[in-house]
Amino acid sequence: MKKYVLTTCLIAVASMTFSVQAESVNEDTMGLSKTSVFDTPSSETFNYGGAGPGAGNELFKKSYDTAPPQIPHSVVGLMPVTAKNNICIGCHVQPDKVGKKVEKGQPIPVSASHYDAPAFGKAEAGLAPTASKKLSGSRFVCTQCHRPQATVDPIVQSNFDVVAKKKGVKK
Repeated sequence: MKKYVLTTCLIAVASMTFSVQAESVNEDTMGLSKTSVFDTPSSETFNYGGAGPGAGNELFKKSYDTAPPQIPHSVVGLMPVTAKNNICIGCHVQPDKVGKKVEKGQPIPVSASHYDAPAFGKAEAGLAPTASKKLSGSRFVCTQCHRPQATVDPIVQSNFDVVAKKKGVKK
């Protein structure tokens, strides 16, 4: 009797193993891509058009209100941006122009948030706060946040629309 039960169990396990193997997934149908998982995909090359810096290139609309602006000009010859090589600061570090209107064709000054924190004195000691004009080391490599803009078709369509913050409106 024990041999009969043992033989029946072995046959049942073997039949389940073969049935699972028959229903295996082909590697060409796994994932979102309908190619083999062993293929090396090639990415589409985008044209980061635009003339050189100072040519009055237009900025694209931001994706959301607090998004960093994209780089509207060609970056050929300006890369890579490193701690020892940052050509951007020659035109864009203008602390005296922060918050003021920029004329068309002029470089947009680096935001006030990109400078070292102001050195605030104590009011009771008669010291007035002074704004720093030194670019913060944590904001030195521009391309960590800012990217060259390109006209690219979206991978997934969206009806998302930018809703800008309105001053004085409380939620």
